[in-house]
Amino acid sequence: MFRRKKEEGENVRKVSLSIEQLFHFIKEHPEGLKFEEIQQVLSKRNIDTDSSTLHGMLVKLERDKAIMSEIRPRKEGGFDRCWLPRSIS
Repeated sequence: MFRRKKEEGENVRKVSLSIEQLFHFIKEHPEGLKFEEIQQVLSKRNIDTDSSTLHGMLVKLERDKAIMSEIRPRKEGGFDRCWLPRSIS
C-alpha cells in the first residue's frame, strides 16, 4: 500500500497506460475523478502518460458505446469534467 521512496540515482520503472486500465481506474472511484485526479492516480501507480495522450484516451472512452454504458462524463462549471461510474440498479 505504501510506495517506497526512490533512492538517489535509482530508476523507477514507468508503465504505459492502456484504455482498459484507464476504464478500470475510473470504475474504482464511485465518487468520480476529474482530469487532475486521474493524473494523480496514474502517477501513484507509476504509469507514464502525458496530458494530451490522456485527453485522447478519455475522448475515445466517451465515444465507445459499450464503455459509456458503464461510465459517464459529467460537466461541472464549463470545461471541467468528472468521469463517474454509472450506478447499477
